[in-house]
Amino acid sequence: MELYEYEVVAAEAGSEAGLEGGLKAELNRLGAQGWELATSFALPHLGRSKHALLGIATPTVLILKRPLGATREVPK
Repeated sequence: MELYEYEVVAAEAGSEAGLEGGLKAELNRLGAQGWELATSFALPHLGRSKHALLGIATPTVLILKRPLGATREVPK
């Protein structure tokens, strides 16, 4: 049985360019370290956010996985 480790990334929509640019860069960084997307879902909640409409924020949660012990360090 293969064992996995997991990484959770919460991405809250701000500006389309900011979310796309920042999230894309983060996912490319994690992908280079061996992480792959396992699932994603929206997590609506009440709260304060500069991007929330009427106090309701909907960040997207991404769960990534990689085989345990598959750490790959990528030079910056």
